[in-house]
Amino acid sequence: MIVKRLLPGQDLKKSLEEIRDNKGLKSGVILCLVGSLDEAVLRMADGNKKTIKEPLESGSATGTIATNGVLQEHGT
Repeated sequence: MIVKRLLPGQDLKKSLEEIRDNKGLKSGVILCLVGSLDEAVLRMADGNKKTIKEPLESGSATGTIATNGVLQEHGT
């Protein structure tokens, strides 16, 4: 299990990829992610992307990360 606190201004996706790479992981499961974002790019079910450029709060998120560049997060 890896526990990590990100500081304001850190890029979530890049930070998760760095953790994966630094620990030598091929893939992983994100069991809990709570916090806030300055902006987000969301991929909708139809494949379209929606960019939100305002502060957001994540009540709860889970997901997966793999070495093939795929990062999937699901949150509320």
